[in-house]
Amino acid sequence: MRNESALTPVKGRFRLLGPDGSELEASEAVFEVGPQALLVQPREAAPLRVEFADVDGLSSADYVSTLVLESGERVEASMLGRRFGGYADALGASLRDYQAKGLLLEEPSGGESFACDLERDGQNGAAEARVYATSLAVIAREQTPFSVPLGEVRSVSFDEERYAIDIETDAGRLSLLRLGKRSEPCRRLLESRLAELRKRTGEALAFLVPGLPTLAARRLAQALPDGVPAQRAQLDAIAPRVWTTLVESAVRDRKLKESFEALSALCPADQIAAGIKETNARQDADGEEEEPEEPEEAPEEEEAEENPMTGRVVWFLFPIISPERSKPGNAIAVEVANRQGRATYLFRIAPPQVYREASWDELRSLARDRIRSVSRALVALTFKREPIFLAEDKLRSGRYSRYRLAMRLSAPLKSARATFVGRAIHGKAWRRQLEQALARANS
Repeated sequence: MRNESALTPVKGRFRLLGPDGSELEASEAVFEVGPQALLVQPREAAPLRVEFADVDGLSSADYVSTLVLESGERVEASMLGRRFGGYADALGASLRDYQAKGLLLEEPSGGESFACDLERDGQNGAAEARVYATSLAVIAREQTPFSVPLGEVRSVSFDEERYAIDIETDAGRLSLLRLGKRSEPCRRLLESRLAELRKRTGEALAFLVPGLPTLAARRLAQALPDGVPAQRAQLDAIAPRVWTTLVESAVRDRKLKESFEALSALCPADQIAAGIKETNARQDADGEEEEPEEPEEAPEEEEAEENPMTGRVVWFLFPIISPERSKPGNAIAVEVANRQGRATYLFRIAPPQVYREASWDELRSLARDRIRSVSRALVALTFKREPIFLAEDKLRSGRYSRYRLAMRLSAPLKSARATFVGRAIHGKAWRRQLEQALARANS
């Protein structure tokens, strides 16, 4: 538990430095760490509230604590005496908690914390690792915090020579070092959470595609890990009826069936992809839904009977591409099968010039990459789509301001917003809105 006395106001010296290092302001001040900001009260000047949403980094060295702002300015606290350590710890803990929440890394289930060093992409630094039910969150002190979906983890191992936990993922390797006596508990917990998630995902897939032979059911669970999509060609190779049964089980709404058929006609059938994700551990308390653009019919009633799909999402991704580049295309269309918010979302695959000049094999490869990147964004957002399509000014105020930090620092969200070309609400205007989005994808 955090030492509350460390959060009480601390007297010291304050300096505000410009992006070029020039001193803009300096004076004695009182520093007060809060859950969302650092309040600086200079002795003879207006107070400065340093919002954590505007902070890009924190460093503490030689008894000077420095916050680096998005705009390049630096806020220094020094001459804190014996309270420097407590202040630095409290500021770091508050900032990390805020970033974990603001970057949507938290889950209600799990969250055991391990202080460590992070080794990734040739960089090494202090961090905090939190093991949740479906992900590993890494809140690095001098890097942007990030989350590793456990569905993307291939293996967890311990290197005795380096005394490091090595985690192999689809995106590469990351290592947790200097855990000391907590190395073994951390490794065991990661392996346990990964095994439990794989078991739950297998049960959900068995419910969606019942009656498969033992080894076929196992191959299906391996092909569709939690949060990672697979193309129809991969699923057809397991058993001929896997894809059709999956679609029949997941696509039950009438309007969704109509759009599914229309989208399927626009893309190579074997390239359509599907994914399954456990999100019941990551629901916002607000029960947020999308804002409809026009009145919609009431959704069909869901069966009251509990089943392994409760709290899970199935989504489909349609690569709208064609060897004839004059046809509408250059987009990934996304349909979420069993979650409120009845709309098709479309994302540009590549810049129009690249789309027109790419070979067919190159285009299929680009489409697979975009399918994966769009899925990562949806998983990171727990399938809330407002952060993707709402205007930037709306995301900076009101209830959507919670996405302010993610909009600025989350790589998956930034990629999704940069390639988003429109959405089509299921209803009378669906096809017209789809055509408009496809036109934007090639402009």
